[in-house]
Amino acid sequence: MGRIFLIIGSILLAAMAGCKPFKKTPIAKNGVLDLSGWDLKEKGSIKLDGEWEFYPDTLLNPAAFNDSSFDPEHQYLHVPGFWKEGPPEHKPGWGYGTYRLRVKGHFPDIIGIYVLDAGSAYKLWINDTPVAANGTVGKSVETENPQLLPIVQAVKTSGELEIVAHVSNFFHSRGGIWKSWTIGSKEAIFHQRDLSLIGNIFLVGVFIILFIYQMFVFFLRKSDYTAFWFGIFCLFVAIRVLVTQDRYFYVLFPNIDLAIGYKIEYLSAFITVVLWGFFLHTLFPKEFPKTMLRVIGITGIAEAAIILFTHAYIYTSVLFLSLFQFASLFILLYYLYVITRALLNRRIMSGFLFLSLIIVLIAVVNDILYERLIINTALVIPYTAFLFVIIQAYLLAKRISRAYQAAENLSAELNLANINLEQKVVERTKELETEKKKADDLLLNILPAETAEELKLKGRSDTRYYKMVTVMFTDMVGFTRISEQLDPQLVVAEIDHCFSAFDKIVEACGVEKIKTIGDAYMCVGGLPVANSTHAEDVVQASLQIMAFMEQRKKEREQAGEVPFEIRVGIHTGPVIAGIVGVHKFAYDIWGDTVNTAARMEQNSHTGKINISGTTYALVKDKYNCKHRGKIDAKNKGMIDMYFVED
Repeated sequence: MGRIFLIIGSILLAAMAGCKPFKKTPIAKNGVLDLSGWDLKEKGSIKLDGEWEFYPDTLLNPAAFNDSSFDPEHQYLHVPGFWKEGPPEHKPGWGYGTYRLRVKGHFPDIIGIYVLDAGSAYKLWINDTPVAANGTVGKSVETENPQLLPIVQAVKTSGELEIVAHVSNFFHSRGGIWKSWTIGSKEAIFHQRDLSLIGNIFLVGVFIILFIYQMFVFFLRKSDYTAFWFGIFCLFVAIRVLVTQDRYFYVLFPNIDLAIGYKIEYLSAFITVVLWGFFLHTLFPKEFPKTMLRVIGITGIAEAAIILFTHAYIYTSVLFLSLFQFASLFILLYYLYVITRALLNRRIMSGFLFLSLIIVLIAVVNDILYERLIINTALVIPYTAFLFVIIQAYLLAKRISRAYQAAENLSAELNLANINLEQKVVERTKELETEKKKADDLLLNILPAETAEELKLKGRSDTRYYKMVTVMFTDMVGFTRISEQLDPQLVVAEIDHCFSAFDKIVEACGVEKIKTIGDAYMCVGGLPVANSTHAEDVVQASLQIMAFMEQRKKEREQAGEVPFEIRVGIHTGPVIAGIVGVHKFAYDIWGDTVNTAARMEQNSHTGKINISGTTYALVKDKYNCKHRGKIDAKNKGMIDMYFVED
């Protein structure tokens, strides 16, 4: 017992000693890292940590910084670190921006750079030359392709270094350059990569061999689940090593969806803790009651469900991450309590297990602080896990040996409690349906129903050619003069009142509103569903609009207020209709018909509905019209125009 605590004390002292830096290295300040006194070949590689310039919500071309007059607004962010908040239109932590760091000093002609990742896509330039990228940097969820892939690159240098990186995050709950980026001599950086690769291959190989061996042991002696749980534990540790550290999992599977990779990473972290509990229970069933095992199992299933059935933004958030980490620490402390009881009861192997768990707890605390960027050490769980697993393997081999010698016949039945997720699914479905309805209503408010449905089904809407539609423009006569006499709020309120009435009228007449432009109102009949009554529908709508404005004029005059009057222009012909743009898109129509309809409105009179000869030919049998003769329209020449009288 005394020897055990002596070993533990030595390990703790070594760990504390390891927290001290080996050498004082320069760090970046105000976007500049001064390496004038640092020789990469003699003093070794260096991390590009410290304060970087950060230009939020913009992706600046590296060449832009060559202009001495170019000085956009920026801030300084610490690397490694997270940006605090994204643009207001995005979720907190989402967004994009440009990082920039100038590195002063004298460098070899060719240096190496070791880039782990950034959240959750980046593109890197050094001295205007692109040298590395992960995924596709975007300005939205739709345009970003997140990726986490370690990159080691040789870079030609000439004098000082200017490092520019575009970083976007529309995947993780926190964005930014998460890990330290390192530069050094080409040989040192590639040697560092090779050592890391060899170390990872070694660790994964050991864990996989132990997994296979333990599975053989279990299949030969199925009454003892100790080997089974330990083998599964080794498998998940191997997976954990692959998806963390230098993320060689993404090197092996470069095309895998990052959402899948992240679920594997977070699942492997917590499941290894739970699996070790099942292994521990088989060793000390008296000290580790089944009730607590069930609680831990249910906790593991619940956290796995959160990870599997939610977006990465949810389960990587500070709230859920804190819950995961708190649960893991609590479970590990309970394991320590179980082993302490076993140690007091003088159970076989309890002393070694106590020692190994103390090491793991130290490593877990280190990794939690490292992941939260509170300390800048390294992930040590994979290495402590190696020592931990080797100790467990030895103890397990010793136990199996004792079991065979004493003809032990141990059996353990483990019943996994079922978690009822149905209610959660129902609630989530209702929430999704409510949000979907809100989105659909909003879409229908700005797009025709057919176009909105096409956009939802295909993710885009094709432009369409309509052979014959009727376009109407209305315009407030003398709007500028009147608006100068009235309070701006009253002007906007009156326009809103009138245009709201117009919306109801055109909808009742089967006409599609296109847009308002200042004091002008534009609508069209005959689309998005073609019909043969479009001209009559639009003329009918214009007559009702004119009647409404006449009534409104009387009301304002009786109230002693300045009235608003309109003039209307209508023309019939072909158009092209569709959606333009990606952000704040709108449904619109184009073509000569639109321009001619605008000329009809410009050549109309106050309180009159001016239609072209083309429209007149379609409505002459239903409405009384007065021929005005041929009138010169700007850029259109002489056009037959008619006033609709009735």
